[in-house]
Amino acid sequence: EAFHELVRGYDLVVNPTRMESFGMAALEVVAAGVPLLSTRTGVIEQVLESPDALFPPRRPDLLAAALERALLHWQEIDFGTERGQENIRAKFLIDYTVTRLNEHYRSGLSRFRTSSARQA
Repeated sequence: EAFHELVRGYDLVVNPTRMESFGMAALEVVAAGVPLLSTRTGVIEQVLESPDALFPPRRPDLLAAALERALLHWQEIDFGTERGQENIRAKFLIDYTVTRLNEHYRSGLSRFRTSSARQA
């Protein structure tokens, strides 16, 4: 229930999931302003752009390397949290979703009308 408050208590969150259909928990971490180290699953690659923040799933060796990099170079690493928050606002807020859905509906309706006119 208090995920936002809980996650804000961490300096870094590690999300080593093998598979995500969307990945809401990872997005919520970024939205809360907490650096995230995550597998490249779900939509997180549309949010985080920093190579230091992402690693492939099912690769514990690369997770270990990413954690080591984070521990040894914490001050130099930019996990891209602020840019990730901007990406969330730009790509996943309801206004963006509604606009994209409307575009798809218009396109589909246009194809339907063209197809119907040809059949007539």
